[in-house]
Formats: sequence, structure tokens, C-alpha cells
Amino acid sequence: MKVLIVNAFDRGNRGDAALLSVAIRQIREAWPHAEVTVSAFEDPAERPEFDGVPNIGSIRRYVGVEDVPRPRLVVRKALALGLGALAALPGGPAVVRAVARLLPGEMRTEIRELAAADLVVSVGGGHLRGKDDFASDLSIAFLLLPQWLAQRFRVPVVLAPQSFGPFPRRVQKAMVRRVLGGARTVTAREDISLDRLAETGLAPANLIRGKDSAFAFDSASHRDWRTELGIPPDARLLLVTAREWLARPQQDRYEAGMAAAIRRTLEDANSHVVLVPQVTCAFQNDDDRIINRRIAALADDPRLHVLEDDTVDHHDVFALYRSADLILGTRFHSVIFGLVAGVPCAAVEYDHKTRGIMADLGLDDWVVAMEDAAPDTLVPLLDRLAAGADAYRKRLRDIIPGYVADAAAFTGVLRAGARTVAIVTAYYPPKVGGVENYTARIARAAAATGDLRPVVITTRPGVRTVVTEQDGVRVIRLGAWLKLSNTPLSPLWPLQLRYWLRRTGAELVNAHAPVPGLADLAAALPGRLRTSVLTYHAGSMRKNAPGSGTADRITGLYERHVLPRVFARAGALVAVSEGSLAARLPGAVQLTPGVDLDRFTPGPPPSRRPRTLLYAGRLDSTSPWKGVDRLLRAFARLADVPGLRLKLVGGGDALPGLLRLAGELGVADRVDAVGELAGEELVAALREAAVLALPSLTEAESFGLVLVEAMACGTPVVATEVGGVPYTVGHGEAGLLVPPDDPDALAAACRELLLDGDFADRMGAAGRRRAVERYDWNAITDRWLELLRTLPAR
Repeated sequence: MKVLIVNAFDRGNRGDAALLSVAIRQIREAWPHAEVTVSAFEDPAERPEFDGVPNIGSIRRYVGVEDVPRPRLVVRKALALGLGALAALPGGPAVVRAVARLLPGEMRTEIRELAAADLVVSVGGGHLRGKDDFASDLSIAFLLLPQWLAQRFRVPVVLAPQSFGPFPRRVQKAMVRRVLGGARTVTAREDISLDRLAETGLAPANLIRGKDSAFAFDSASHRDWRTELGIPPDARLLLVTAREWLARPQQDRYEAGMAAAIRRTLEDANSHVVLVPQVTCAFQNDDDRIINRRIAALADDPRLHVLEDDTVDHHDVFALYRSADLILGTRFHSVIFGLVAGVPCAAVEYDHKTRGIMADLGLDDWVVAMEDAAPDTLVPLLDRLAAGADAYRKRLRDIIPGYVADAAAFTGVLRAGARTVAIVTAYYPPKVGGVENYTARIARAAAATGDLRPVVITTRPGVRTVVTEQDGVRVIRLGAWLKLSNTPLSPLWPLQLRYWLRRTGAELVNAHAPVPGLADLAAALPGRLRTSVLTYHAGSMRKNAPGSGTADRITGLYERHVLPRVFARAGALVAVSEGSLAARLPGAVQLTPGVDLDRFTPGPPPSRRPRTLLYAGRLDSTSPWKGVDRLLRAFARLADVPGLRLKLVGGGDALPGLLRLAGELGVADRVDAVGELAGEELVAALREAAVLALPSLTEAESFGLVLVEAMACGTPVVATEVGGVPYTVGHGEAGLLVPPDDPDALAAACRELLLDGDFADRMGAAGRRRAVERYDWNAITDRWLELLRTLPAR
């Protein structure tokens, strides 16, 4: 999983740095093994990482470097905007990726990372807004550019909680509507931001109301600021943040008002004041140290401390807020820092976001508009704050924990917007089989997580496509025009598969083979619609049966020449057992099928059960390698075992021929064909059987799920030594293994378990232990879910 954080401000802004820290932490909480990268507004040579995450720089920084001659910046900006326009054209994204290789430094790197990401998270510096001028048009365009390129590269985009608007110009509204309308989730942190977005014509489908991420910020710093600044522990401490924002003379009145409030506080001999620079940079003249010096000169008191150290990071600044008793804040995040620290705050609002947050908390009585700020408004406000500090603190203790929890919930938003997983398989329940059960289990487990959205794409007889919901999973059944052996086919599948993957928004494809067709198509799809996980369930599918010579030759050609290419196209390979062809390849992960140990539980000891020999599986003419005819011949050799019956569980077109064979062998009256069983009926059949037999003939039997289900029920098993079966059972460990296509050996092994009760009981108990230790579905599906969460989508 590759996650790229874009529009990451810092440039000395401690509030924005806190947003970035929270975003990094929440992404790591959502996907502990994700590869996270930051595209920041700081030179990667000067700031190579944030909280241990590499910084690659950004196009926005590259086109706005202050010390580059203006003509060169104009060229850079024109080039960046040209790339955005090119990406809008048919085939444009591929051209942009190709052109990017020729671009300088940060432009090349950000485009490359955008194209490679599985998710893009825009932090946005907390506020996307415009003014009624062309410069604002450009600013918005550059802020939206990485999100626009990501969408054109078909990478999902999530916007962390931000403020939006106003957007006074039509071109600004159009850009916001076009780009944010394509984002997966846009999170606004105030109601007024939702209103401003609605004014652009943005549809509400992807808009959610969130809480500012700074509420989820928690500093690990315990810096003792009072001692460092020489402030007694029992002194009342007021923290003040200021901002250069208004035109003269309004800015002068605001600064005079802040100085007057400070002087009023310092009339108490036990009080101290610290002027805190929330931002310390020379970017667009946005440096709090400059205005703080002017206010300090107006206040002029030795107990007024002016903090100017621009190396102090956001963690240390937050520790300073925790040490305060009161806060008079103009900078937006200084107010939030104070609230999270439980400190009573009065706010000076210079744009709508401060009043929006304070109104949310029911604290809008403590807000003064910056244009109204003057000595006659700020001094009374601070007096009220000091007088009502105890009640204010109590209110914060009541409301802030909920805000902290809501801000932390953005981790869930990230997960919910992470990925849709398309599970592509030739067959799916209600069709019975090991692959069918395996895929259904993965789909149900993914659906239950809340952060993975599975959709199954499978087949059905006929021409029509049918879409249903099964066990909470959307199942799309593509019509199969014909069937060759066990392989359904349709000439429409290349178009249909691409269409449904796009329509469902699938970012990850998990194809299940060996049945050719759908899995091969999923692996062959170009671009982002490419198999990320190919699960291979079998050894060689050659049947080595009478009449299968032509089919085996075709299968051999497929396995030698086509299958290696299918494997090579996969982003990851999963082998279901040691017998899978994929298990022999480097890097393959083994994730066996499993069993629900709470459902498949032991019955009575095998020695006390009726003498029933059980087979459960396919009875199709396309699967003669299952060897059921050999089982019938072995059963005929057990005629001397008192009371023995053979129960065939399963359905298929081979059943009539098998029953005719039973008649020819003289055992038809002791063979019970009960049809397909599932759920509790299947569990009951396994718990009542004395022995389960799996007489498969070829390596196509790569695992043998029914063996594990029987073992979990304490039922001893007899199976042939083919494919992955020896790894599943282990001869003499949890059952008996015999050579394939040997009815005499099969009969002898069954006779030993049927007539030696103590031995059968020991094998049954050993089988249950083996199932518990190796094949617990809960543990296996946990590994599957981790794989689906962390693998890249391309």
C-alpha cells in the first residue's frame, strides 16, 4: 500500500505541522505496513523528512520558490498548468507520465509518486479559499493540481478535514467543482465550509462533516517552559498569538487592542504573558515574529516574554500551551491547541473557520472579529475570560473528549475509502467445491471489516449477466456462452470484465485459478485494472484419464506457455498449498484453506459411529480425476465389513454413471447418494461418518478442503498421495495416504480404520488437533485481510 500526502504545508507553521503529524499517524493506524510519502511545500534538500516520512517536495513549491527569477517562475507555472490541461485529454495521463521523465526534480518526482500511489491524501494546509483576483485563481489551481493528476491517473483521493471558501470567481468555483467532485471523500470541518462548497455546485455525495485533525494531535513533549522562561509555577500565564492580516489603520487598532489586553493582564503582579509565533517563516510576509515585536513594543513590560526561536517544533509549542492558564489567540490552530490542552480561550477571528469551530463548541461568545478588534473590545473580552475561567474549563472537560474522538475517527474514513476488492473466480457458491468455499470465505470476511468492499465477478450458464447480493457481498455473474471441459467461456468477457471493474471502482483484483478464462483476463488487463493477487489452487490440471489425451495436451501447452505469463503479470501470488504450481515460484505466499472450528466440531469417537464411508465433493463428468469410480471399486472389496455403507455427498452429471457402476459391482443397495449438502447438514454428515475418503487421481487435487473439514469433526481420513494432499494430512499423522488409482490399497486403508476402533479414535483426535493448529479460518482470513489491505493496487 503506497500512500502519498499532498499539499502538506509546514514552512514554519506549527498548526499545519500538527495536521501533517496527525495525517501521518492516522494513515499508519489505518495501514500499519503502508509506504507513506509526503509531497510538501518545503525543499527536500532542507527538510528531507517529516516524522520519519520522506519528503519529495512538490510542484507547488517548485513553481513558487522565492529566490528564482520571475521569468523562470512564469515558465515553470505555465509548464505545470499545461500538464494539468494535458491530463484532461483522452490518453493524456499516459502522455503526462511519459513527459514527466524529462521534467526537472520535484515536478518529475511528484508526478511519478502520484501515478504510483494507491491512495492520495490531501492535507491542504487546512484551508482552500480564493479572493477576487487572478493570483487566487492560480493559487487554487496549483493546490488542486496534484489531486487532479491523481484522479486522472485513477488513484483515489481523500481530503483530510479542511475549511473551504469563499470562492468569489466563477473559474474558482468551476475548478473546485471539477476536482473535488472526483475525490472519494471531501471532509469539511465547519458547516459554513459545506455551504461554500455547495455554492460551487459540488454534489453532496462525497462530502462529509468532520472535525479538525488538530483535535487529534497529542504531543509527546514534556518541555518545562515555565522554568525555561523564568515564570513561577503559581503565576497566571496568558499565551497570545497574533497575525498580520488587515489593511491600515484596522491592523493598527487590532495591534493596539492586543497590547492593551496584555497590559490589563499584567496589572496583576502574579501574571506573565508569552507572545507565541504560531508561524515563523518568510513566506508571503507571513511571519508572526514581526507583528509580535510590534505588539511587545506597545505593551512594554518585563513580564512579557516574546518567543522567537524558529527551531521550536509543534510538539514543543503544544507543551507550552499545556502550561498556560488563559489564551488570547488569533492564529486558528493556536485556539485549537489551547482547547485540546483544556485552556480557556478567547479568539480573534480573521476568517470564518475560527468562528465555525468555536460555534460548534458553543463558545462563539468568546470570539471577536478581527476588524472589530481594538482596546475597547479585547480588554473586556479578556476580563470575562479570566472571571469565567473555572466554568470554561469544566465545559472543555465535558466537550473536548468527544471532539478528540471525532477527529480520531478520520482513521476510519481513510480505511472506508481505501479499496474495493474484485474477487474474480470462474465458480462461486451455491456451486459446491473447495475453490468456491475458499473465495466465499474471503469475500465474507472482507465484507465484515468495514474497510474493504468486496465484489465477486463470476460466471453463470447462458448469455445474460445477473447481479445479486449474497451474504452481504455483491455478486456479478457474467453469462458463459459455452463450456469446454470444466472451463466456461464467452467472447464478451474482455469487455465485460473491464466494464465491471471500472463500474465497481475496483482498485485491487484477486483472481482465482486454475480454471482458465476469467483469471487470465484479469491478469492481462492493462494499467490500474491489473491483477494484484493471483491465487492458484492446483497442481497440474492434466487428468491422465482415458479419453483426455487431447484435453491434456492443450492443458500442458497452457501450463507451459500461458500460465507463466499469467503468474508474471500478478502483483502477488498466493499458493493454497505446497501442491500448487504457484508454490514453486519465488515470492509466493502460502495461504491454505481453513475450517470454521466453531461449526465443524467433533462428534462421537469414530469407533462408536455407524460404519459409514463418506465421500463429499464433485460428481461431474468433467472431473473424473476425483476418482469416485475407484472408490466404488474399493468399497466393493469391503463387502465383508459388517454394516458398512457408502454415502456420496455431492451432485453432478457423472452420478447416474457412478450408480450404474455400483450396480455392476453389486453394491448399489449399500450406496446412498444424498445430493449436495451444505451448512449444518454437511457438518452432520462429517460428524456421523466413520471414515472420509478422497480418492483423487492427479495433482489437480492441490489441497483437499473436505479433508480438513472431516479432521475438524474428529473423523479419520483416507486419501491418495497426490498434489497437496500429503501436506494437508501427513501419512499416519492425521490419516492414511495410499497411492492413486489403487482400489486395493484404498480398501485396505479404509478397512484398517473401520475395524480398529482404537486406531480410528487416535487418528480422529490427531486430525482435530491438526485442524486447530494449522487450519483455523479466523487466523487464515486475518492474514488474507492484511494482504488485501497492504498490497498496492497496481
